Amino acid sequence: MRFNSNSRLQFRGLAVLLLALVAARACYAHPMGNFSINHYAGIHVEKNSVEVLYIIDQAEIPTYQDMQDSGIVPQVGDASLPKYLTQQATDWNKNIKLEINGEVVRLVPVSKSVIFPPGAGGLPTMKIGVLYRGVIRGSARSVHLHYLDENFAGHAGWKEIVVTAGEGVTLDAAQPFKIDRSAQLTNYPTNLLNSPPQDLEANFDYSVAPTAALTVSSPATKPAPAASPKQSAVAVAPAPVATPAPALILEPNKQETPRSRFTELMTQKQMGFWFLFTAAFLRRG
Repeated sequence: MRFNSNSRLQFRGLAVLLLALVAARACYAHPMGNFSINHYAGIHVEKNSVEVLYIIDQAEIPTYQDMQDSGIVPQVGDASLPKYLTQQATDWNKNIKLEINGEVVRLVPVSKSVIFPPGAGGLPTMKIGVLYRGVIRGSARSVHLHYLDENFAGHAGWKEIVVTAGEGVTLDAAQPFKIDRSAQLTNYPTNLLNSPPQDLEANFDYSVAPTAALTVSSPATKPAPAASPKQSAVAVAPAPVATPAPALILEPNKQETPRSRFTELMTQKQMGFWFLFTAAFLRRG
């Protein structure tokens, strides 16, 4: 059966109406709603490096769709997850842009984690954390940082950016990203659920303190030992050791996840038409 453009519009309109009827007066399961995809970017600036703790908290419906599309099993430690997490970290990185004084900083995923907090109707939600790290080139004292997140464009949800700094780095007092309002997407403030932050872009300045010169005291003069014939006369400096990536520990949402009429419908054995119809619309929307 072929659909022309008018038929497709009618199909979408009908799907929207059915969604509205199914979800009408339903209390949400995930605190931000069954369809939400929620973003958190914790930007930590050091003198010569920057880290972005990137957390995506998906509600029941996006989680179900990901499970269907990728074939993952929602159980921590399952063999299907490492490849999936690596792919997600790579895909998200393509849509995350970070610039220092106008120059792009290459972010590299150094740590990943996932949990599957239970949602309404026995459905899982999914929270993924990726720690990205980038090296800052140059030695500028005054720095401007620009961050942009273009993942899940147009999708409803909580979108938060939090900025912190390490030793020797002073953030501009005017920058607005000082307070972690959701505790890394674990405790959504109830007074903001209807008007959540929508921060996907950050511009702010910071200053870097000069690095103190390293002084080395000269030891007492000693005769140099004779070089072994097998030894090279050129000393080779040891390679710098990369800072190990910390283990990511994700926590589930602290709020209750009450059952909703929509998720109740999804968990019924004879839900096929309703859910597949809805899911098909969402994937094409």
